[in-house]
Amino acid sequence: MALIEKGADTKIFNLGGQGHYGPLQFSFLMIGLGIEILLGAIIDDLRIMEDGVPYGAMILICGGAGLFYSHVLESKKRKEEKDETV
Repeated sequence: MALIEKGADTKIFNLGGQGHYGPLQFSFLMIGLGIEILLGAIIDDLRIMEDGVPYGAMILICGGAGLFYSHVLESKKRKEEKDETV
């Protein structure tokens, strides 16, 4: 409130806005976690690693891959939108 009363710029609180890409990120994260559960169960059945280790490793790998892929798609879409407006 103090910033508004002084007439200061409140744009510092703008987080950049994820806009309509939040659901895209969430969906790819969930897809990655679903793949993680499947791969973790397969690795656990084959006894390649100790019990419980495949699940933790696959959460990080597949969840990160899902977020990375959503970032790539989001960047591509934003570039296309920017090119269309110019």
